[in-house]
Amino acid sequence: MLTFSTLGVMTAFKAMILIQTLIGGSAVYGLSRSIGLRPIAALTSTVAFALGPFLAGQTSYGTVAGLASAWLSVALLGVE
Repeated sequence: MLTFSTLGVMTAFKAMILIQTLIGGSAVYGLSRSIGLRPIAALTSTVAFALGPFLAGQTSYGTVAGLASAWLSVALLGVE
């Protein structure tokens, strides 16, 4: 939320989506490695999560669902 105090509203919102996508992608990579996938497979799952239709589609029309789904991988990593 620090971006909203330093940037304009639209730029800050886009930055927040980018930051949360990076956090979610990092958590997917960590989750993939913790369940035993090799680095290339973990990277593939991260790219599929961050750039795939699930998250990218959500941010185009259902932004709240997209932001919540980015934190789902963080929660799953915590459970693992």
